[in-house]
Amino acid sequence: MDLLFRSEILKAIRKYFYTTSVIEVVTPVIQKFASSEVFIESIEVKNYGYLHTSPEHAMKHLLSKYKDSIFQICPVFRSNEIGSFHKEEFQMLEWYRSSFDLMKLVEDTEKLLRFVLKEIADDFDCVYPRFFFEKISYKSLFSRAFSENPHTVSIEKLSQISESLNISSVSYSRSEYLDLLFALKIQPQIIAPTFVLDYPVCQAAQAEISLNDESEKVANRFELFIEGVELANAYQELRDPDELLTRFNDNNIIRRLHGKREITADHQLLKSLPLMPACAGASLGIDRLMKIISGSPDISKFYDID
Repeated sequence: MDLLFRSEILKAIRKYFYTTSVIEVVTPVIQKFASSEVFIESIEVKNYGYLHTSPEHAMKHLLSKYKDSIFQICPVFRSNEIGSFHKEEFQMLEWYRSSFDLMKLVEDTEKLLRFVLKEIADDFDCVYPRFFFEKISYKSLFSRAFSENPHTVSIEKLSQISESLNISSVSYSRSEYLDLLFALKIQPQIIAPTFVLDYPVCQAAQAEISLNDESEKVANRFELFIEGVELANAYQELRDPDELLTRFNDNNIIRRLHGKREITADHQLLKSLPLMPACAGASLGIDRLMKIISGSPDISKFYDID
């Protein structure tokens, strides 16, 4: 059943994108550059490079050259990712929609998931026969939990909150404190399918910066959570190479503070950014999707070959 379950989900995903004129692409699994993310570690292939943690950079190269909306389903690899929601190798869907803004991508993600569920509903029992999506800002969730504005709260205050909750505060940056508090006290409470919007600027990653309704700078990105699990992550894609280089350098500063090696910036990507069309892109974990809609306790079930 599990093999057929995955097969039918992949078939439904491809059908959705084919019918909406998105081109399927394939990019190399081995890349020259490791991931610069602070808490994502690449697996090195000696004398060749690194197994990709995401096809993001390679797909952006394609976007800069061809301009068309594209998608890819592929294995990705991350060192030391073990748990009921994690594996060192897992399957990812990543897609980029040319000329889309982030809210159009929210709608696109909703349509994709509804389509997949409709396609498989007759053949499989699903915990989520239908998705009812909610949308909320990061600020609303954080303010409700801690009575503080995440966009203006001081790092000293974040440290105090962590200590008051008896949470180990061995952190060095504002982003880490926010991540810690969100993951431990907010994320587990997000049960209904929910798009969390307008992240703090320090968590922009490769997203553009915009202004929220209160004229505060925010990261123009969303994450989709279901049953306390992050299922998808998306950006209004940054196309400023100077800004992205600054963010790569900031990541290396934090990596050094944690005793991790610095990562060489992907200068091929930096050269590609100005040529990219305005677009929004998302990644979604196939295994987590299978776990959520089947009600399975562990994604490892879908890799059992014994």
